[in-house]
Amino acid sequence: MLLLYHCHSYKNLFYDGVIISELWTLLSDYERKVFLIANCFSGVDTVSILFGKGKRAMLELFCSNNEVRDVIVPAFLNPNTNVNRIDELGLRLMCIIYGKSLNPN
Repeated sequence: MLLLYHCHSYKNLFYDGVIISELWTLLSDYERKVFLIANCFSGVDTVSILFGKGKRAMLELFCSNNEVRDVIVPAFLNPNTNVNRIDELGLRLMCIIYGKSLNPN
């Protein structure tokens, strides 16, 4: 994931016979913007496989869910967002990802 994110610095970087920078061009501008956030919430491949929330599924959620796209992502990308707000929105995002509620009752 980080190799893909930083591929613009290495134009001729190959992995398993694929030019990494070409993969980056397949992502939309928005997907590129949220790439690292999505990676943080999907975790490493061994974790994402166990919980069925891989990198692609995470990017799709970030693009399709209005609350994630319009409220959570802008707050995460804003360096002036209060830490408590980031914490609150991080919990909300986890609930959205795994289909749970903050209030189980």
